[in-house]
Amino acid sequence: MRYKSSTQNGDRIFKRRLVRFISIMIFGLITINILLYYYSLNDQYIEQIERNNSILVEQISVSYEIIIKNIKNSVYAISMYDNELKFFTLNYNGSIDHKMQILEVINKILMLNEYIHSVYLYNPEYDHVFDTYSNNILSYDKFYDRAVFEISDNRMFLCLEPREVNTEKDQKRLISIGSKVPFINGLKSGILIVNIDADKLYDGILRKYGVDKNIKFYAYNSSGDIIIYKSEMLQGYKTLEDKNKEYENRILFSKIFKSKLDSTAEYYSKDLKWTFVLESQIVRSDSFKNRVYIVINYSMMLVIVCLTVLTIIINFSVKPLKQIIANYWEKMFRDFMEGNMSVVNDVRNEYISEKLHINEGKYVVMLIECSKSEIGSNNLPGYIENIVNLKIGNETSMNIKAKVAGMDEDIIGVIASFQKSVENKLCFDYILELSGNILENIRNNRNNRNNRNNNDDPGNPVYIGVSEVKTDFGYIPEAYKEALKALKHKIGLNTRILPFNRIKPADISFKDHISFLQNQLINNILALNMEKSMHLLDRYFKLVENDGFCYEDTEIIKTLEELKNTVLESSNLPQRFTSNIIGYDFSGLYSLDEIKSKMSDFVRDMIDEMMRRKKESESGNSIEEKIFRCLEERYAMEDFNLNILADNLKISRGYVGKIIKETTGKNFTDYINYKRIMLAKNILNNTDKTIEEISRAVGFRYSYYFIKIFKEIEGITPGQYRSYILQQFRK
Repeated sequence: MRYKSSTQNGDRIFKRRLVRFISIMIFGLITINILLYYYSLNDQYIEQIERNNSILVEQISVSYEIIIKNIKNSVYAISMYDNELKFFTLNYNGSIDHKMQILEVINKILMLNEYIHSVYLYNPEYDHVFDTYSNNILSYDKFYDRAVFEISDNRMFLCLEPREVNTEKDQKRLISIGSKVPFINGLKSGILIVNIDADKLYDGILRKYGVDKNIKFYAYNSSGDIIIYKSEMLQGYKTLEDKNKEYENRILFSKIFKSKLDSTAEYYSKDLKWTFVLESQIVRSDSFKNRVYIVINYSMMLVIVCLTVLTIIINFSVKPLKQIIANYWEKMFRDFMEGNMSVVNDVRNEYISEKLHINEGKYVVMLIECSKSEIGSNNLPGYIENIVNLKIGNETSMNIKAKVAGMDEDIIGVIASFQKSVENKLCFDYILELSGNILENIRNNRNNRNNRNNNDDPGNPVYIGVSEVKTDFGYIPEAYKEALKALKHKIGLNTRILPFNRIKPADISFKDHISFLQNQLINNILALNMEKSMHLLDRYFKLVENDGFCYEDTEIIKTLEELKNTVLESSNLPQRFTSNIIGYDFSGLYSLDEIKSKMSDFVRDMIDEMMRRKKESESGNSIEEKIFRCLEERYAMEDFNLNILADNLKISRGYVGKIIKETTGKNFTDYINYKRIMLAKNILNNTDKTIEEISRAVGFRYSYYFIKIFKEIEGITPGQYRSYILQQFRK
């Protein structure tokens, strides 16, 4: 990435672009204001009406759902469970009495809901149709609504959309709900159809909610066919496509200047799979001239406001403009430090003197690793910059200058520059002094906050990586990498100020010596030699302290973790004895003294635990031996269980079970059953005792349970086992 434009050119270009952008914005806003005037007049009154319409159409739709669903459930219940209807249909013989009785029964269905128009019952055996609308029994061929039976012929239940039906008296729009009904001893099925008067339901629901006559309400199905409507309102439209042709020639300007606004609200019923629509017109109270006048006024006000804003931005944008440009140069500073860009000669001097505000001479890079919580502020770069400026402001002999910027969330970069005449040693010593001053300021700040809050929070450690002195501006990225590398050697350098020049190259003999000491340490730990182990540990950390700074922190921590894991694996201690030891964690520690203390504690704990285990084993008083000795003595007792064992040894029930599981691979119950069955096999081999006697002798209260457990373990019953042993003995 290359930067060639000067500051002045950058400022002028930015201002021109800003003026051009705002001019385009003003023109666009005026245009949008005129075109979208419709929305500016869509005031709270209109919005409230539209919200009310949405609520109303939902209420109407839910009423449709509830009424149809209730009737549907009633039809299904009657066809399946109505004993009176079943009696006459199953025993139907075609007599006049039976006909009249069935007709009387289905007439009762009309009383279920006020919107039920008629009920049909079709008897396929006699080809009779019972019709409540004509109150008669008709033959199938002469019935006026045979279509509904043809549709429902192969269905157990059905619910049809509204349809036109020509009765003997008039033409009706019906919603038909049907169900199969058993006839003549259940050998054949008739069909029960209950018809809802769609027009009566339409009028009744709209009247219930007080819907105005001028409001259009209709519903269409998934195919787009309009199925619920009033003929005079939809002007003969039968599909949604025909209905939508009414709006094809409407454009935005007609909506803006019309005195009536169209409002449409929809609700989709998941149960019925219909979409209900409510259309109304909202009459505006203002005149055409009034609306034009408001459009002009709004546009003029918008122009005035935009011109005022433009003037304010141009005249008072010096500070924000400077901030934008400062952020731009700070991004450039980070890219340059990290080596992601190069500065060409034509902007070199300007970048050094005007932007970085440093000298042309010698350079040192400092990287300060510090969390925001340490200073109690989010402006970590500003805090560090104040400390640096205060320090170098008091030093006039070397004419020091510095540039501070945030490199990462918790890392602050500082480029300190000196005149060429200043010796390298003086430059470096001054940077170490400056680093110490920064650490002291942060420590004092934390102590003051602790005193105010009455606590003793030690806080997080602060580290400062320092590069070597560079004699050319182009070497600053290299200095940055040196300071960054120094931050990775906190353990080896064992100090808060981390100079790069103290890092030595890796030495193969050092690594071999470390490996030798580790092996000696492991052998002495396993040999339970505490004094020798602690001596080797001291030598190990002495070597790390003297030469360990050739390795990064992650490598040293990895070596310690490997040493810890090797000791744990070689000790052969059960996991329950090392659970408290295995918790030693060295990650996050950068103080060599803390790491040495934790490692010493680990070695002591390991040796103490292994010595304790050894003594227990030699004395025969280990916990395992006590548990299994007690098991051997009592496992054949009838009431022996885990609670008795734990109480006898004064050990927790869970701990006893865990030891048995780890030692035998079986839980307590399985192990006891195994021991009892082995004893039972011995008794079966050597005595003539009955199965009942043996089951009690080995600790089972019931013989059937003894037989069950014996078969689970051996695969055969105790009797079969005894027979098998006798056969082998005879052979």
